[in-house]
Amino acid sequence: MDELTFRRHVLANPFSQDVQVIQAAHQDPVKQQFWHDLKQQELALQQALQIDVPHDLADKLLWEQVSQTETASFSHPTTPRRPLWFAIAASILLAISVGWVNFNSKERTFYDDVIAHIEHVSEHEITGDVITLAALNSKLAKFGGVINAALGKILSANYCVIDGVESLHVQLGDPDNPTSVFILPKYVTVTESLATNHIQGKVLEYQFANVLIIGTVSQTLSQITEQLAQHLAFSS
Repeated sequence: MDELTFRRHVLANPFSQDVQVIQAAHQDPVKQQFWHDLKQQELALQQALQIDVPHDLADKLLWEQVSQTETASFSHPTTPRRPLWFAIAASILLAISVGWVNFNSKERTFYDDVIAHIEHVSEHEITGDVITLAALNSKLAKFGGVINAALGKILSANYCVIDGVESLHVQLGDPDNPTSVFILPKYVTVTESLATNHIQGKVLEYQFANVLIIGTVSQTLSQITEQLAQHLAFSS
């Protein structure tokens, strides 16, 4: 696939699963890097568009409603007033509606964004190239990290942006069922653990960083977590 055709495909659909597109990316590092950067930009754009509803919006709307009602009653004294129960019911409905919007806007957690990144990007980051421990440590250095012993097969190591946070995504183990390791800045708060029907996650907390490990095979996940706890260190 020539360069122009490839770029048209990935620009139209950054997460394309077209076999020819994937093969073209695997065969050409320039195409592969262009596609990787494009997907990162698309994820960053999607995350930037996720705007939370202000927590006090319900109060502001309710106050505005009450103010307008009072103003109208003074300006038009002949207008019949509605029963008190009607105003109370309207206020409750408004609070419920705003609460529902606010709840849904916060439904997407940091874990959701991480899992979305794994589902959309991970398979394209595994190119079959040999990733040495030295190469991994050179990228870890940006976060003040270093690994002092081999962790098994390193499938990929790429910087990425998740929910506006720059992190390092490392994939280890079996290419068909890799374990993902995300190196995160210390200010990023992640919960202690994650468990769904098919995904499990563990967290390692360091003084200068947090590490999130996600995989589908419990035994492999535990082994990699133990290895990282023993051999991964961070400094300021």
